[in-house]
Amino acid sequence: MTAIADLIAAFDRWAPPNLAESYDNVGLHTGQPTATLTSALVALEITETVLDEAHELGANLVITHHPLWFRPRKHLRGDDFVSRCLLLALERRIALFALHTNLDNVSTGVNSRIGRRLGLVETRILQPRDSTGQTGAGLIGRLPAPLSEAQFRQHVRQQLQTRLLRYAPGPPVIERVAVCGGSGSFLIEAALQAGADAFVTGDLTHHYFFEPQGRMLLVDAGHYETEQFTAELIFEYLCAQFPQLVAQNRLHLSSRSTNPVQLDWGAVDSSPERSS
Repeated sequence: MTAIADLIAAFDRWAPPNLAESYDNVGLHTGQPTATLTSALVALEITETVLDEAHELGANLVITHHPLWFRPRKHLRGDDFVSRCLLLALERRIALFALHTNLDNVSTGVNSRIGRRLGLVETRILQPRDSTGQTGAGLIGRLPAPLSEAQFRQHVRQQLQTRLLRYAPGPPVIERVAVCGGSGSFLIEAALQAGADAFVTGDLTHHYFFEPQGRMLLVDAGHYETEQFTAELIFEYLCAQFPQLVAQNRLHLSSRSTNPVQLDWGAVDSSPERSS
């Protein structure tokens, strides 16, 4: 029989918990590791609809990239999103497990999937943690053939399946590209130092767009958009490690969108305001 602990051991070999950032909350958050696995559901993050999906599938483990909570909590009253999800998971005896920044910080993790989507070759860790270069933040590589800035932005839109990009213009020709899934503003200088023509990430605030000063195309493609393929990455790893569970139809990839951000594409009247 396969136990939840067996899956945890496999994940810990791939993305050791000690690679997680100090602020992070990774690992098993609810449930008993010795419990027998019925089936597992993989999603980007925990929501009530994902927990409903797990319940419908008879899964007693949900594996996500984003942890449900980061800071210590003083109560679980069901009057906020996190506590509602936690209470629902406990009520349904669903274990919750997360691989977050520990999966960001391995060479075959989150950023490798973004690099593959963008077709990057000759990739390496952008900001290595040690001399081996096998762990660390971000990824840098090159495109198989140079693209114009406009062509590259269209390439990002297509491969990350998003209509909206926020960007600061860079050089006219893009070949060397750095990426960081989620929030990557802390790597802007590293990308510049590495000679990147473009840096693709998410969650950039206004003032970060001034930093490249035309030396590098800076693209904010969105937090969800840069990480949306992570669940697929985790699922593929799990299937490779546990082919018997695949044969028994006990591994599932969530079909529920968990993006909390909706876009309003309404028109804007650009005519100047008139005082009365």
